Amino acid sequence: MAPFKFPAVRRLIQEEFGRPLNEAFAEFSEAPLAAASIAQVGDDIERLTADGAYDTWSIREALAARGAAVVVPPSKKAVASGRVTPAGRSRDIAVTRVQEVGRRQWKKAAGNHQQGRAENTFFRYKRLLGSRLRSRDPGAQAVEVRLGCNALNRMLELGAARSVAIGG
Repeated sequence: MAPFKFPAVRRLIQEEFGRPLNEAFAEFSEAPLAAASIAQVGDDIERLTADGAYDTWSIREALAARGAAVVVPPSKKAVASGRVTPAGRSRDIAVTRVQEVGRRQWKKAAGNHQQGRAENTFFRYKRLLGSRLRSRDPGAQAVEVRLGCNALNRMLELGAARSVAIGG
């Protein structure tokens, strides 16, 4: 069975219960769905970089079982768990490091800041060129994506603002 995207899952559950998720459940996280999706990936997973919403034990344990690195910032109120599993140790190291150097510096050192760049790039691509491919043939789709990326890169060369970090 192919994995479902969360909006499709949300729609199905809401149809079954006849009301919105926030009325049917006190809490409903899409993270456990992500852990189940990890199990469906056939290839090796070297690393997962995501935002703090994915700081769950189910995701960390699923990735640790595959030998993958998890680059997910611990929640702001996180404390070391003391778990002696690979997932527990790696999270505790992240929690301790965030407390020592701060969240922003940890993200930079861990490579988590790249996620924001990737998300912004996809946002720009979809905003300018649309959220779906028009070609049906996989070869033509690859060309379509390459052309879109080339156009986006050219636009950035011509008019991208230069930004500089201020402070810490």
